[in-house]
Amino acid sequence: MDSRQLGPRLQGQTKRLRGSCDPQSVAVFSLIINLGKTEVEELGASPGHDNTLTIQHTCAAARWAAARGGRAPAGMWKRFSTQLNVQHIQKRRPRSQIQLCAGADECCTRDDNLLAYKRIRLRPRILRDVSVSDTRTTVQGMEISFPVGIAPTAFHCLAWHEGEVATARATEALNTCYITSTYSTCSVEEIVAAAPNGYRWFQLYVYRDRKLSEQIVHRVESLGYKALVLTVDVPYTGKRRNDIRNQFKLPPHLKVKNFDGVFQETAGPEEYGIPANTLDPSISWKDVYWLQSITRLPIIIKGILTKEDSELAVEHGVQGIIVSNHGGRQLDGGPASIDALSEIVDTVQGRIEVYVDGGIRTGSDVLKALALGAKCVFIGRPAVWGLAYKGEEGVREVLQILNDEFRLSMALSGCRNVAEINRNLIQFAKL
Repeated sequence: MDSRQLGPRLQGQTKRLRGSCDPQSVAVFSLIINLGKTEVEELGASPGHDNTLTIQHTCAAARWAAARGGRAPAGMWKRFSTQLNVQHIQKRRPRSQIQLCAGADECCTRDDNLLAYKRIRLRPRILRDVSVSDTRTTVQGMEISFPVGIAPTAFHCLAWHEGEVATARATEALNTCYITSTYSTCSVEEIVAAAPNGYRWFQLYVYRDRKLSEQIVHRVESLGYKALVLTVDVPYTGKRRNDIRNQFKLPPHLKVKNFDGVFQETAGPEEYGIPANTLDPSISWKDVYWLQSITRLPIIIKGILTKEDSELAVEHGVQGIIVSNHGGRQLDGGPASIDALSEIVDTVQGRIEVYVDGGIRTGSDVLKALALGAKCVFIGRPAVWGLAYKGEEGVREVLQILNDEFRLSMALSGCRNVAEINRNLIQFAKL
């Protein structure tokens, strides 16, 4: 097939797949194709290709063909290596639905996570001798090779058959941090066995049944996880219209492995393979004290967007904050994560470490976040796109692209190491 014809031919493919293919193929296809206009423009084909061809289309075609013993389109893997650099290409929005890339309601916050970085400009310094550069940093006292980790994202087995195991091996190989999602499709035991020397944190929800949360805390602590990431912005699941429209469900052959056998079969409503009433909307700051009472692991709170809550986090003795709006999948209309970062850094004043996720697509985005005070950034969707591309190797490539771009952006801005990055590098554009 001519690659220029690939996009148009895939526009209606999901409907045909639903009628004729197994649930896994439909789920994989649906996972990869991106609905968001901003992300479609950012991750589109290189200049000269048909306007409807996108990297997601190419990956989807390869995975769809591979599931049937076919081959990927020629040159697809080479084209993927530029997927985090392609910009300013006009695209038509694909009609297919996906779970990962969907945002809440109108997807304004999801899209603003990307646009906010474009409003930030860099002020490079010159004649600084950047012949040698060092991207290493530390998070919670542990050295990592560069300040980009993997954020907690669910259901990696939808993107690649090895799922979170492949993601964990990739982060171990590149010596960076991987936050395992509660909703992983591999168990924490499988992940640790596959990457025994990896640096991992575990993302935690507080459930109505506190014993359920306590059991998973003790499991990950005994397995050598180094921190707990308490997600606090999900008292209820946001209204993700694309998930509703697409009737997203985890395929029957996949399970949320960390809770395999915990929940009995039920006819009641479910959210992503777990009974819908499991999350506890009554969670409050007192639960931070409760969590501290059952573990010695550092506690990092994920989902803070205001200076008031960051001050409360410090007062309650947590060890870190991830500035996050859940990838724009919870409250639509909230601030972009990067826009909320400065006031939180200014409030915390170095008493605890501050990280950020959401909207990071290039090495210069990483540099901007660090200049505004983040200790490290975490990526979600790009890691899963890499996983869908070629498993562990694909995740490695995404991380390596960001590392290479970050190193170059750092040098071009006159910084030789992470310690030299500061807010003097930043100015804001009027767009």
